[in-house]
Amino acid sequence: MRRLTDTDAAIAYGKNLLRGERVYLREVREADFASLSRWWNDPATTVLQQATARPVPEATITERFRQWTANSTPNDPSFAVARIEDDELIGQVGLIAAPHGRTAEFVIILGPEHTGSGYGTETCRLMLRFGFAELGLHRIELRVWGYNTRAITAYQRAGFVEEGRRRDVTFHNGQYGDEVIMGILETEWWIRAEEAATDN
Repeated sequence: MRRLTDTDAAIAYGKNLLRGERVYLREVREADFASLSRWWNDPATTVLQQATARPVPEATITERFRQWTANSTPNDPSFAVARIEDDELIGQVGLIAAPHGRTAEFVIILGPEHTGSGYGTETCRLMLRFGFAELGLHRIELRVWGYNTRAITAYQRAGFVEEGRRRDVTFHNGQYGDEVIMGILETEWWIRAEEAATDN
């Protein structure tokens, strides 16, 4: 599966690199920033991803997303997540390179109206394929609040495993919560990818 043996194999790899069954990854467009900013400020999303639920001006969030998604360096790829059937934007996903050891941190935001439908798992799988098969990463990791059980399930389905917890590091609703650290290694991903290719 790893070696591209001819032109057709290379073209097929390129066509499918950023495309799944229901979603695909593309560049972030100017029209996307309004939705991304709205999702970032939505309390339903905020409590799942941020330390404090507080609105931030749209211009500030837009500028942050503009920087995060510029793809000006090859080591920090970021993409819009769009639904294949209607090209609707449903989220944003990226990898943030660590300063050591071919490692990157996985980050994702999906619009609240698009969660619970399996899009998160498929997006994770696409980004893992890009990170390991295209960027040559050795490790991809993430951090998630322990009560974000839906996200943890999606990450596990994509191949991430829990590696540890930072206890009582988040505070919402008057209570402390854990941060779960998850990761996947290239060897683990290649085994899963080759098994999936054999099944197809």
